[in-house]
Amino acid sequence: MSDIDWSTAPEGATHFEVGSENPWEKHGDGNPMFFAERRNRWLALGPVDVSARVARPVVTTWEGGGFPPVGTVCKYRFMTTNKGGDTTHSGTCEILGYRHNIVWIAPTCAKQKIVALDVVEFTPIKTERERVIDEISAAYFEGARGHMGGIAGIYEAGFRKVQS
Repeated sequence: MSDIDWSTAPEGATHFEVGSENPWEKHGDGNPMFFAERRNRWLALGPVDVSARVARPVVTTWEGGGFPPVGTVCKYRFMTTNKGGDTTHSGTCEILGYRHNIVWIAPTCAKQKIVALDVVEFTPIKTERERVIDEISAAYFEGARGHMGGIAGIYEAGFRKVQS
């Protein structure tokens, strides 16, 4: 069901029961539960037909909103301050987990790190299409500053669609 706002679901919700006073449910560990809105907690739920519930959609990609889900490979950047001054740490990492206000990451070129969420910045890895568009844009603006003009800059940089 596309009109369910999963961003309002309590943590751990796996299913939604349409028309229920307490629609959020958690299934999968053998102990089905429902989220009691008035009590603000999970309570035991008797046996139910899970196929009659709407399952939470699986997130397959992260587009940059909020923090990346565990397992996501993305770009990271944060700064540390020490006696020698500020040091910027950046690169590609895999998100291993979250706990309170920290994130555990596995950078591709360093040992695993634990970083405070308020100092780290994550961005999605650009697709091939996005990288090419960035290159073309840079060539256009570089050419626009030169004597040939923007379109000539794109041509001179070698960007041309070849008809096959």
